[in-house]
Amino acid sequence: MFGGVWETPEPFTSALYAGKVSLAIGHFGREMTGVVHLLDKDGFELDACPCAFLEQEDLDLGTRAFVLVSQRCQDVRWIWRLVLDTRGPVEVLTGTVEAQGAAETVPLRLELVDRFVSDQDKECAQP
Repeated sequence: MFGGVWETPEPFTSALYAGKVSLAIGHFGREMTGVVHLLDKDGFELDACPCAFLEQEDLDLGTRAFVLVSQRCQDVRWIWRLVLDTRGPVEVLTGTVEAQGAAETVPLRLELVDRFVSDQDKECAQP
């Protein structure tokens, strides 16, 4: 249901992060995992801290909602709260991302760009 590569169609700017985001999600039954890739405004991976592994914290298949967490290089824990919407021409994940303990919650919209998660999408070599 949630498996695939999801990307923000446009760059965004917040105190948390500026650029695009790509989530490569693996979904098998009641288990989810993946990698978040942080991209610049042109879609290229950042040199410093370009990615982080995603871990499932909560999943509700009935409401199509889930919570994933990731730990960035500076030990900042990000919380991703997303809901699947299949009503439009493109499947989207909508919700928020926030850094644990931060005051800002960033609205997020990711579009499905590929159902296939490549080996490269699954890699994360943090500096």
